[in-house]
Amino acid sequence: MIATAVKGQASPYWWGLAAAGAAVAYPFTALPVFLAAHMPSSAGQVLLFTLAAALVLAFPACGLWLLVGTAGEATERALVRRGLGMLLILAPVLRVFSGIVSAVVHIPDKSTLVWFSLWAAIAAVMLWRITHPAPVFSAKVVSKIKFVHAVSAIAIGLFILAHLATNLTILKSPETYTWSASLLRLAYRTPVAEPILVGLLILQVITGLTMGAEAFTRRGSAEYLIQLACGVYSVVFLGSHTLAIAVLGRELLNRGPDFTYASAGPGGLLSSPDGVFLAPYYCLSVMAFFTHLSRPLRLWVMRMASSGTARRSSYALVGIGGVVAAALLIGLCTPMITTHGPHRFPVAQHR
Repeated sequence: MIATAVKGQASPYWWGLAAAGAAVAYPFTALPVFLAAHMPSSAGQVLLFTLAAALVLAFPACGLWLLVGTAGEATERALVRRGLGMLLILAPVLRVFSGIVSAVVHIPDKSTLVWFSLWAAIAAVMLWRITHPAPVFSAKVVSKIKFVHAVSAIAIGLFILAHLATNLTILKSPETYTWSASLLRLAYRTPVAEPILVGLLILQVITGLTMGAEAFTRRGSAEYLIQLACGVYSVVFLGSHTLAIAVLGRELLNRGPDFTYASAGPGGLLSSPDGVFLAPYYCLSVMAFFTHLSRPLRLWVMRMASSGTARRSSYALVGIGGVVAAALLIGLCTPMITTHGPHRFPVAQHR
């Protein structure tokens, strides 16, 4: 439906209508997944669940198609299409972010209103950037921003890898996760390390969004645009996740590791409609992280080896990201899997 509405030489009016339609439709995509997950087990249930999950992922998938379609172009029409593509790609992280913001400002029952407000605000910023495509900063300033972003990314990247490795231990048992997370806390939950980590995360978000705004209106290859989209998704996720942990989860964080906070409760992500939105939120964030790094990896390997080797290296990194994302999703959907017994969903409670 989205692809049909924005195909070919559609006017900006239709692009805007498609964006508004997507904003209205996306919040309702979690309910079919939740209902299908709690149907009696059968081949029909698996089919319905697959179709419902595909509906949720159709939004970022259509966004990726629109984005890649603007490769090599920088006309106003192409940039409008690119803007809609970016909005659709960001839909999973913006939906969760809207819930976090509404909880932080103590209006949890208004998360949908916050979602529409965020969507409209980002669309307005993109529209302004499309109509003002000239560079905002000088090349010298952009170069310094890139340097700061790259240096801080090294520390953040190492922490993210350690964090992912720790989270994957939930596949062994909750006890193993608690032990591993406790060890990681010894490294970053100190009066010195934690403020530095939060500062680096904020720096990544600010520099990442600045670089994204600068790169948005440029001509680029499909690879370049995918790296751009993954970078923007990653920094929005970092901002969202940091806000949720540092503000909403502070009391829980002080008590100690608890994986069920990330998995929306002991029943996992599929135990509530709200939890369903966290599935693409987390899964795509992992994919975005590894995919964002694949292009720098290819360019680095090319300096020492053939272009074929460099290309295979980048593909391998994306593949690793897919495996890690799938494994983490299994843990998030079934967080209480242990050697002591099988996982069971709690009684479904639709709210």
